[in-house]
Amino acid sequence: MTDTDNTETQTPEQLLVELAELHMRTHASPLPKHPAAMGWQATTGSMAAGFARALHALMETNPAKAAEIAEWFDGPFGEGPDSLQHTDWTERHVAKSAKVLEQWSLDAREAATRALEATEDWEKTEQSEPSPLWAAARHSVAWLDRTNGAGRHETAMRLMKLVEEAGEVMQAYIGVEGQNPRKGVTHKPGDVAAELCDVILTAAVALHRFTDDPEALMAQHAAAVVRRIEALGEGS
Repeated sequence: MTDTDNTETQTPEQLLVELAELHMRTHASPLPKHPAAMGWQATTGSMAAGFARALHALMETNPAKAAEIAEWFDGPFGEGPDSLQHTDWTERHVAKSAKVLEQWSLDAREAATRALEATEDWEKTEQSEPSPLWAAARHSVAWLDRTNGAGRHETAMRLMKLVEEAGEVMQAYIGVEGQNPRKGVTHKPGDVAAELCDVILTAAVALHRFTDDPEALMAQHAAAVVRRIEALGEGS
């Protein structure tokens, strides 16, 4: 709410600015990692945007009513509207029945319980041991940053390192196949697997240069790939 003393009254113009600022804060990076927090933040942003549009329209057609709403929203002590008073208003003007309002409350409690259970499951997953891949990538990034710095040249070097590692994969595979008659079979399938692991780790290190949360981005990207594959399967 507005940082004013109790003698001042919230104006529609002030409330409109607050709503606009709130809306901007809800989609500014970095966004919360917690899915429940992300969901509430997205909902808050949408509601703030809708409220702002409705208030602006009301200011143009009925300034007195807009001022009344702005004053109500500021609350009697400048700490926001009275929740119980608004619940009474909702029963009279929206639900129009105590029974309907009670059902909404029951539905809300059930939804809150499901959200809590989902949140607890997510927290258990997040508090488990970190992925060895991303732990190794973070350690590698920190070591390289300390040793080589973090400029554009270093970014290019880390990308070129990825190409080098890919070449070592092919070298190992050529060794598995004995493609070079002079050398014969020089590698085993496990050697190819190890080189592929190096490629994945090197890519994870390089990815840190292009996003603040590479692990989350990779998870989102992988989920999108799965969705595309499943969509292709459904269409076949």
